[in-house]
Amino acid sequence: MKKLVLSIALLMVLPAAQAQENQQDKIAEESLNSLATALLADNKELQDEFAKVRANLPKSLKLAKEYRACLQGADNKDQAAACHKNIKTRAAEIGLEDDELDDDLASHITEWTDKEKADNLKEMDEFIGIAEKMLPCTQEAKNPLEMMMCMQLLEKQQKE
Repeated sequence: MKKLVLSIALLMVLPAAQAQENQQDKIAEESLNSLATALLADNKELQDEFAKVRANLPKSLKLAKEYRACLQGADNKDQAAACHKNIKTRAAEIGLEDDELDDDLASHITEWTDKEKADNLKEMDEFIGIAEKMLPCTQEAKNPLEMMMCMQLLEKQQKE
């Protein structure tokens, strides 16, 4: 899940960098898009990551919602640990890699205070919010550039 969040963050940062470059250099939007298209077309790693995000985001979102609901009902560390175990099983069932699941989630289960619970729920809410915003763009886009442009459009619409 950590890689997915980092990938999401990368895809969200790229439009901001593009906007800053527009302001600083006053490069025409068409030129920027052409440059970005050329750069992204040659970046196999980014293309592969985009394909992975596109395929896994719906599953990750569903899994995050299930995990959040479970944690909401967890009153002690044993119940929270059971949520963690169940979510690992579900991740495997739906074909998601869970390498980061141990590091990210298990560390929060050693203590299960009201603060830990609230912090975990807040973190899950943030991830779910980002994933829900990105989902339409990842599903409609054919490549990372289209996704970035979609995300920019959504951000503009939200500001208006």
